[in-house]
Amino acid sequence: SWIKEIRIAEGIELAEPVVMDNSALAFSRPLKIIGEGNNPPVFNPKDDQPALVLRVSEQFRLENVRLQGKGRPYVVELQGYMMGTVLNRVVIDGIEQIGVSAKGVQGLSGQRLTFEDCRFVLTSSSAQGMVFSTEALKDTSEITIQRCRFIGPGKAALSFEGATQSVLVRENIFEQLSTGASFSGKDVVQSGFHFLNNTFHKCETGIGFRNGISPYHEKISFSQNLFTEQSGPEVSKGSGEVDVAKLSSAMPPVRYNWTDRSGGGSDELDIFSSDGRLGMPKLTFVSADPESPDYLKPQLQELKSAVKEPVGGLNFIGARSP
Repeated sequence: SWIKEIRIAEGIELAEPVVMDNSALAFSRPLKIIGEGNNPPVFNPKDDQPALVLRVSEQFRLENVRLQGKGRPYVVELQGYMMGTVLNRVVIDGIEQIGVSAKGVQGLSGQRLTFEDCRFVLTSSSAQGMVFSTEALKDTSEITIQRCRFIGPGKAALSFEGATQSVLVRENIFEQLSTGASFSGKDVVQSGFHFLNNTFHKCETGIGFRNGISPYHEKISFSQNLFTEQSGPEVSKGSGEVDVAKLSSAMPPVRYNWTDRSGGGSDELDIFSSDGRLGMPKLTFVSADPESPDYLKPQLQELKSAVKEPVGGLNFIGARSP
């Protein structure tokens, strides 16, 4: 009979990588690997290989574990179809280069590849939390990244390289990063992105289009995002004019984005014209501890009262409700 669930006792350290390779497209069955307790098990292979490798996965769930990134080029390797695959409450510590290397990963509508309530701890100026790239004609598609925390110093939390479609980025915290989310690639379609209820704190750039926004970028929207103590653009578009309404066509509205910067640079995309706010007062937070349940929870009640017509179901601005 097929094992459907594996539980790992708290405090255990695994010295070998976890590898699931279904790249031959044999029959894939649902499997859960769940760490127990408040001191979750640690995946820490002895050499520099990834702690977790998934090659074509369906209905796989990894929950409540820590992955040690020190000394590894990347900590998690994902490749190919990832229908209904979920990483929940996974902590990746000590990311020196890349936390998750995702090549040609594709979920399905209703069975998306999902990262939820995870924490990525970056430890160098060149480190990246997650890098999505195309492979063997497979575009990145059908991804949800929600309620995750990306803690720098680091180069970028999210890097989208090449053709990418249908990505929801919501309720995440990006702290002390050169760029929160980075787009790159020339003449490739990057479409169907919604940045919703995220907090960018002490980042140089919130969301950056390294090659500029082009006609290949479409259906990209930004709603109820909070930018605080940021040194550069909230959204860097490169040179050239961009019609925000056209960019976000057929998506939820660009609305209720707030920042404490005055904005206005020529390379900045204006996402503040509809119920947005520039130059808001400097915020105070209940806690600055990334492990606290009140991490970056703002005290300014106006971040809630200002949202009269919520986008996406949450009636506040940023990742945390005041």
